[in-house]
Amino acid sequence: MASKYVPPGARARQEQPQVASQHSSSRRDPSTPTATSRALTGTGSTGSRGGGGSLGRGQPSSSISSSGFRMARGEVGRKPSEMEMLASPSRGDGGSDAASLKDPKVQARFRAHISDKLVKFHAAFPDRSPEGVAIPSSTKRREELSIILLDFRKLREGLTAIRRVDGFTAEVYETSVRYAIAAENWSQLAACLPHLLSTALSSLTLASPLPPRPPLPPTHALFLGLYLTYLTIHLSDLPSFHSVLHSSLPSPPNPLPPPLALSHAFYSALLTSNHLSLSRLLAPAFTPPPSPNPLSTEKEDERLQLAIVLGALPRLRHQVWEPIARSYKVFTDLEWLAKVLLFPPGNEGEDAVKAFLDPPSPVAPLPSALSVGRSRTVATKVAAAIASSATVIGIYGVDFQEATFLAALRVLHPRPQVAIFGGGYDDDEAARAEKVFAKFWEDIGKEEGEMKTVFVRVKVGTLEGGGPGAIVSFIEGEIKKAFA
Repeated sequence: MASKYVPPGARARQEQPQVASQHSSSRRDPSTPTATSRALTGTGSTGSRGGGGSLGRGQPSSSISSSGFRMARGEVGRKPSEMEMLASPSRGDGGSDAASLKDPKVQARFRAHISDKLVKFHAAFPDRSPEGVAIPSSTKRREELSIILLDFRKLREGLTAIRRVDGFTAEVYETSVRYAIAAENWSQLAACLPHLLSTALSSLTLASPLPPRPPLPPTHALFLGLYLTYLTIHLSDLPSFHSVLHSSLPSPPNPLPPPLALSHAFYSALLTSNHLSLSRLLAPAFTPPPSPNPLSTEKEDERLQLAIVLGALPRLRHQVWEPIARSYKVFTDLEWLAKVLLFPPGNEGEDAVKAFLDPPSPVAPLPSALSVGRSRTVATKVAAAIASSATVIGIYGVDFQEATFLAALRVLHPRPQVAIFGGGYDDDEAARAEKVFAKFWEDIGKEEGEMKTVFVRVKVGTLEGGGPGAIVSFIEGEIKKAFA
C-alpha cells in the first residue's frame, strides 16, 4: 500500500520508500504523448504565424545541430561523475540492481544530483535581473533545461521499474511537471501528468460516496487542473474533460477549487468558441507574475495553466482566424482583432496583428551544390562569390575520381541538386561526371519524385579568357535558369 502523501515542502529526503518489488523487470516511464516562457518569466511574446509548437515532433535530420555541437564542446576533457554514468533502467543494467536506478538509495542520490544541477541552472540563468526585470527565456536556457529533464525521465524510469509509490515518487513527478512546462516540453508533460494523478497521488482519498466527503487536497487539485487544461488546449480533446474530471471526482465539489475552476473556464471558452472570454482569461499572462520560478507557489495554478495555454497560441490563433478569414466582412478594428486572436493588449498587440495578417514572404532555401575542381584556390573564391545562389561543398584533386564523386552525392545532406564541374578536367571526365550525376538523380526520382537539378560544366579556357568573374557569371546564370 502506498504511503500517505506529504506535501513537497514537508517531505524528508531520508524517508523510507515503499517498493512493490525491487527485482521487477525494467519499464519505461509511462507516456501518453499524443509562448509559454511568458507566463513563467513575465516577459511576453506576441507569437508568430505558424503551426503549433509541440516539442520532440520534428522530422529526423542526418546532420548535427549547432546546439548539439555547442553542448558537446563543453563536455570535452571532463571526467563524468558516477551519477552521470548511471544507465537508464529501460536500457538494462546487466541484471544487477546494486548500482542502478532501481535501487532506492541510488534514486535518492540521483535526485540530489539533479538538485545540484538545478541550483547551477538557476545561478546561470536567473529569472530576473538585479534590478528585478524579468529575463526572457533563451534557446540556451531551454537546451540546458531539456538535459535536466532527461535526468528526471531516467529517474522516473527507475521508480516505475520497481513500482515505487510514495512521497519521494510524487515529488519527482511534481517537479518534472513544473520544469516540463518551464521548458515547453509537452511530450514530457504528457508523460508525467497521467501517471502522477493515477499512481503517485493515488493514495489520496479524492471523493467518498458517503458523507462527509473529504475536501480535495490542494496539490491534487493543482495537477488535475493542469492535466485538464493540457487535454483541452493541446490535444483539443474537449469530450474527455468531464470524463477525466468525474473519474477523479465522482462528485465534484461546488464551487470547484481554483485550479479546476480555471481549467473549466478554458474548456467553456473553447467549447462555445468564445475567444473574447479566452482573451480575458489570458490577460494575466501578459503582465509579470509575482515570481517566475517554476517551483514558486505564488499564484501557481494560474501561472502554470497560463503557460500551458501560451504554448499552444500559434495553433489557437489559426483556429480563430480561419472562420474570420472566410467571412465576407472586412475587419479593420485592430484592437478587437488583437483580443480575439489572443495577442497582448495595446500597441504591442496591434503591431502583432499587422505582422500576423501580413507575414514576410518565405525565403526559398538555396540549392546545395557539389563543386569538383583541380584548383582549391579558384574553387574556394568561386564558391564564396556564388554564396547567394547556392550552398557549395567542394571536392578537389588532380584526377577526377568517379567513385569519390558518387559517394559524395550519396552521403551529403541536403543532396546536391547542382554539380559544378571545373574547367581543369577534360571533356571525357566531364561526360562521365554528368552521367553519374544524371543516374544518381534518376534513381532518387523513382523513390522520392523528381526535383530540379543542373550539371554545370565550366568549359576549358573560361578562367584564362575572362578570369574568375566569367566563371561566376556563367555558374550563376545556369543555376538561375534551372531553378527559376
